[in-house]
Amino acid sequence: MDKWKGIEKEIKTFFYSLKFGDYRIMSRTFKDFFTYSKNPKLYLHMKDILHLLTEENLKTVDIKDIDWKTKNLSDSKKGKNCICCGGERYKKCDTKFPSVIVDDMQNPSKLRYRLIDGKHRMQKRLDSGMKKSLCYVLQWEEIKKYLKVKNSDGNHSFIKYNSEGKMDDKQLNYDRGLGSVVYIFDVDGTLTPSRLPMTKQFKKFFSVWLGTHPFYLVTGSDLPKLQEQMCGLEKLSNGIFTCCGNQYFKPTENDFNSIYDNKFKLSKKLKSTLEIILASNPYPHRFGNHIEDRGSMVNFSIVGRDCTQEQREDFFKWDNEKNERKKISTFLKHKFKDLDAVLGGQISIDIYPKGNDKSQVLQHIEQDFSIPFYNQPSFVFIGDRTKEGGNDYPLAKLMEKTNNCKYYHTENWKQTQKILESIID
Repeated sequence: MDKWKGIEKEIKTFFYSLKFGDYRIMSRTFKDFFTYSKNPKLYLHMKDILHLLTEENLKTVDIKDIDWKTKNLSDSKKGKNCICCGGERYKKCDTKFPSVIVDDMQNPSKLRYRLIDGKHRMQKRLDSGMKKSLCYVLQWEEIKKYLKVKNSDGNHSFIKYNSEGKMDDKQLNYDRGLGSVVYIFDVDGTLTPSRLPMTKQFKKFFSVWLGTHPFYLVTGSDLPKLQEQMCGLEKLSNGIFTCCGNQYFKPTENDFNSIYDNKFKLSKKLKSTLEIILASNPYPHRFGNHIEDRGSMVNFSIVGRDCTQEQREDFFKWDNEKNERKKISTFLKHKFKDLDAVLGGQISIDIYPKGNDKSQVLQHIEQDFSIPFYNQPSFVFIGDRTKEGGNDYPLAKLMEKTNNCKYYHTENWKQTQKILESIID
């Protein structure tokens, strides 16, 4: 058993996952286990079944007959890009070491076998062209008696059955619902330094974190700018809202599907007003790309979006002393009653029709998780411009007054990491 060293500490979890899909245990031979209106988590402590991993249970099985978490995900979310470990466990795993599968255990692919240990090894075998795999094959009727539920004190206990072989429903009181928090992130200044790519340190942390947490991105930037900053991790999100929520995309295998696009035409009057402000503003430096029409909103910058990082920091410091962007925003909202103007990032102002702000994303995200018969997850938003006048403020304000929602203000990616590490979900 030396080769199993460390596995005795592992605990397998079975429930409906927002990332991996429906891995509950509740049908076929176990169909009376739960009522359909619940989604309790079940636990299997590997130390409880180590005695079953014997030579007589070693069999060669067709890989096509085995289901496992991540098997049906896109290549961008498994193997070298695995969403649970960032590909690290996949790269290090030894395919000669058998996986553990269960015969006749429920799985979303409705295959004969369900894998409970060794998904990285199995994926690596499949990717190398192997058709069959040596596995410890256990039987469902034997395994189910080792399943546990969480008690009110947080500890796990074995499932108790009545005289009819059914479980006491009261045991399920403590782990219901989707079992997860859905996260919504601003990007610039929240997950990345302002207009810079994600740092290596945070990317390493976030690549692992996102493996078990569903998340959405909502930014004032357009999609190409967001891609520059997220370094490919945007493909692992549940959805991307750009231009302050006025454009919505869903990641696919190789691209992004556009869900909606709220068009906003830059009027001659607004353009002329912005040009006058630009010409008369006391800030002495201009570096180009001052009025950026993004199709669904306008981004306005005195210093210009073509400035260097150093020039950006200089303007940001000046603006914090003079509050120039706040003054311009107030003026624009007074002059154009149907428009809103809010601070975005370090150097710009986002302009769009009133109501077409980041708060609009919550309804679309909630719809994604309106799953019949399930308790809904909670929602958490994290942004760096959550104070009044910032482009994160409308969503933060909405989260504050909406049940099952919460927001956190962050100053930078380092604080964001601390917030995520402190949330128990």
